[in-house]
Amino acid sequence: MRIGTRTSSLAMWQANKVSQLLESNGFETEIVGIKSQGDKSLGGNLASSVGQFIHAVDSQLLEMKIDIAVHSSKDVPVDLNDEISNLAYLERGCTNDLLIFPKNEQHPTLAQLFNSKQEMSVDEALATIPKSGMVGTVSGRRQSFLLSKRPDIIPIAVRGQVETRLKRLKEGRVDAIILAEIGLQRLHEIGALENWILEFSAIRISDRDWPTAPGQGALSVHCRALDYDKFRNIRQILNHENTEKDVSKEREI
Repeated sequence: MRIGTRTSSLAMWQANKVSQLLESNGFETEIVGIKSQGDKSLGGNLASSVGQFIHAVDSQLLEMKIDIAVHSSKDVPVDLNDEISNLAYLERGCTNDLLIFPKNEQHPTLAQLFNSKQEMSVDEALATIPKSGMVGTVSGRRQSFLLSKRPDIIPIAVRGQVETRLKRLKEGRVDAIILAEIGLQRLHEIGALENWILEFSAIRISDRDWPTAPGQGALSVHCRALDYDKFRNIRQILNHENTEKDVSKEREI
């Protein structure tokens, strides 16, 4: 079973998760790394284009160079290619966004935050950003929320892999950056976050007043639509029913 994924550390973690589940049920697997446009682009338009992180991988699926594709569900466009089917959703993790900024004594480090349940309202979180501060995010949704709360804030398109984005913060190109917590947690689990990253200060934004992307925290496994019935045994191994229900409702909205 050839599993297609992006080449970032996080994407490889996700593909390995799927691989382990399948191999524990008797399948032989091979992980195939594929460069996506989202990984290659470090600048450009203010907001990210929908699906930029999945198109290259799904294209390999349609060309029959891989058998299934693994994606972060939040990156999957609501209008999916008719030739592609979502085969399964893996069990969801946390759905919060984190606001990350240079270390200060008033707020926990990222490492400390991972070990706590502390969170703040979006107004409290954004109050830490200086007037006319620059905040790194390529998400049009996050940019809109930021500007609705703080019109003075300047959204900056900081693209690339997680590590690349955080380097922009370290270099002082932005005052803060917003990232999904689940991705950072997964990288921390495998020891892929260096100490300089863990020493940033961070705030967990309450998702009660900061809605996150549909499917955030979940993994989507795609297959060719023609293979859906053939892969029902794989779906039974991978799919988490409650996650599928929740993500499907979010995508409908």
